[in-house]
Amino acid sequence: MTEMHTPVRALFLVDAPIARVEAVLHRRENLRHLIRNEWVRLLVRVPDTGRVYRQTRGEYIPVDARAIARSSFVAFESHREHALQVARQEALAFWCSASGMVLSCGLPVYWFGATAMNPYG
Repeated sequence: MTEMHTPVRALFLVDAPIARVEAVLHRRENLRHLIRNEWVRLLVRVPDTGRVYRQTRGEYIPVDARAIARSSFVAFESHREHALQVARQEALAFWCSASGMVLSCGLPVYWFGATAMNPYG
């Protein structure tokens, strides 16, 4: 069966001042590359103000957390329906090819008996 999935990036919400987050990123090169190259998504909530910022390629952009939750939702039902349709088509192709192989071997022997077989192997 053909497998399908929606690519998902990990989302981290850090509750700390931006300066502290930047200090950690400067100390940890691997973590900095993961975040700056957008392999993971990082949201920073500043405890003093309660504002949420999204880190995008080194910049902190203020965002509305509710807007992110609404925009990142991906409906799964259409993917599921497509996967089921592909699975049905694959099952049909399998059974047709299996039936064709059995018939191509079995029918000549049924119609012509042992004479359908090559006497020399």
